Amino acid sequence: MDNMDAKFSSLVDRTMHRYGLPPWLKPYVFDYIKSNPLNAIKHATSFIEIRRKKGEITREHVRLPNGFTFRIGFIEEMLSLFRYGEERIDQIYGRWAAEPGYEDLERKKRYRELSLLSKKHLRAIDNLMEGIGIELRKPKKEVKELFDYIEALSSWDDRIIASGIFIKYSFSYPFGFVFYKVFYPVAPEFMRSFGKAFNATTEATHWLEGEAKKIAFEKKDSGELRGITEQLLARISASISSEEQTAKANGIANEVKLLQNIALAYPLHVLAELGVDIEVSKEVKKVLDCKRTSY
Repeated sequence: MDNMDAKFSSLVDRTMHRYGLPPWLKPYVFDYIKSNPLNAIKHATSFIEIRRKKGEITREHVRLPNGFTFRIGFIEEMLSLFRYGEERIDQIYGRWAAEPGYEDLERKKRYRELSLLSKKHLRAIDNLMEGIGIELRKPKKEVKELFDYIEALSSWDDRIIASGIFIKYSFSYPFGFVFYKVFYPVAPEFMRSFGKAFNATTEATHWLEGEAKKIAFEKKDSGELRGITEQLLARISASISSEEQTAKANGIANEVKLLQNIALAYPLHVLAELGVDIEVSKEVKKVLDCKRTSY
């Protein structure tokens, strides 16, 4: 490791320690900083820095306290994507909970509760969008396809793995974390309720995480688990890649690439910790290298 790499490595270590980020994120953050060392540190802190000094919101842009500026069109695109996901989660969980029959009553009860939680998330997103004056945009085809795939799952085990591991660690956690950190300095009056809604843990969320990890552990050597993992990761990657042109136009293509890496790697690390035989970096690379075709 040369002196410059050593400095970057030390910076990444300090930043990750300060924000309590998991150690496995370091290679992705390290590569991100090296990809554009002059601007990466400023851009990275734009995504995670919280300050009491307010930024600026206009019809054209959102400017953070450190001077980094997002075009309002990009903010609309990202928040619309996040809102669409929460709306579909609410609908999907409600549909599963309302299925006829007396089988899986406990699971249906829990998903009814989770649907109600998603409704709270939706209200928080709507309040944020209304508060900063941005409009809802239509979702990309790739985003719709991801949630269509999840909605069509018929096995309860697959549903629980998809929602308790992949929706949480590929969608809700990365996107919720990013939006909270980005907008808090600009609109703290809206972000307090937003953070409260998304940080809430309930009996149902504890149940979902525990049940998902239990099923994944039991199926850690099965082709079934590998199959749904590959299908979900391909669609997650495609849904984030669909925002590539918007990200390039706003000068944050590297940040969206980092977000994509985290969204792919996070659920894989959860599975690896449960004993699933996965080499995370290779799996992420395989997904990113694979051209999207029909599933």
